[in-house]
Amino acid sequence: MLVRSLRPIVPRELPRPRRGFPWARAILIVTIIALCTYVLLPRYLNLIADGLVEGDLIPIAPLFRARIERSFVQCDQVVREGQPLAAVTNFLLEGQYAQDYQKAVDDLRAQQIAQSEGLAQARIAEATALERYQSSVYDARKLEIMKDAYEQTYRQGAIGRLAFESARADWNAAKAESNGLRDIWSQAREHSRRIQAENAQRVAGYANEVALLGDLKSQVHSQTLGAPVRGRVVECAAQPQAIVDAGTPIYKIFAPNRAYILAFFAPNVASSIHVGEPAKVYITGFPAPVAGNVTAIYPSLAKLPDQLTKYFWQHQQWSEYRPVKIVLSQVRRNVRERLTYDAQVRVEIRRRALTWQEGVHEVGLR
Repeated sequence: MLVRSLRPIVPRELPRPRRGFPWARAILIVTIIALCTYVLLPRYLNLIADGLVEGDLIPIAPLFRARIERSFVQCDQVVREGQPLAAVTNFLLEGQYAQDYQKAVDDLRAQQIAQSEGLAQARIAEATALERYQSSVYDARKLEIMKDAYEQTYRQGAIGRLAFESARADWNAAKAESNGLRDIWSQAREHSRRIQAENAQRVAGYANEVALLGDLKSQVHSQTLGAPVRGRVVECAAQPQAIVDAGTPIYKIFAPNRAYILAFFAPNVASSIHVGEPAKVYITGFPAPVAGNVTAIYPSLAKLPDQLTKYFWQHQQWSEYRPVKIVLSQVRRNVRERLTYDAQVRVEIRRRALTWQEGVHEVGLR
């Protein structure tokens, strides 16, 4: 018994546990593949570029060199059509226009006096010519009656032919004189009408000049610049008491109905884009993409805007880009009204499959 107790005890081997399916590893691998597909597949299937919301900005500028008296709006404010934006004035121009206005008023009065005098003289000449013509008509009528009496007497043999011929000659002379005086009277009447029309035209011209100078004097005294369209005020340069030259914009208005997208593609990618192709635009702050169409591909390369430049190789000395204009289509009004100028966007254009001829051509270009 003692010998059996001293025999070493050998432990029995336990069966190895069966290894299960590595679910954690499989899930990790599937997740990595899904992430790579999500990141890389859209870039393979689509042409992607960053861009900005642009638009045909409407400048607001005074018509004359002016001083800004007051600004009624702030930058990035939405304004309605006709809403006052700023009040401008120019006292120097107002004084000059006041002098020109007074001179125009004096010229108008002088022209009115000259018109009255000239028209009065023309009408006197017309009345004199009419009186002479009427007198000649009366004399010619008397001589015609005398000629008829002489003719009847001549036919009866009571007088000689010489007396009849003399009476008829007097009547013909009187008739010719009457016709000449009638022409003179017609010319005098036409001259009077012409003077009246010309004077009226001159007076109207002076009156228009007076009215124009009066309006200009009022405008430069205090002119209110209004918004021509509904939109958002951008690029504000209006500072109270600042002096601005004529035509210099103090505001610019971004109208959402004139908005478009300007995307910047790499030159080698832009060669695959064609006018009319559909595009998908992801606008910052919008929950869903907006549809659009390519309307223009700019011929010249340009630098990437500062707000889109993220890396050093995107600067102008390293890279240049091809601007592509995209017009939004089928956008509801309430969505379009939410567009803001210079908002950043991401544009995706479906990569078009090349035909055999296009593939050969592209390989030849490379």
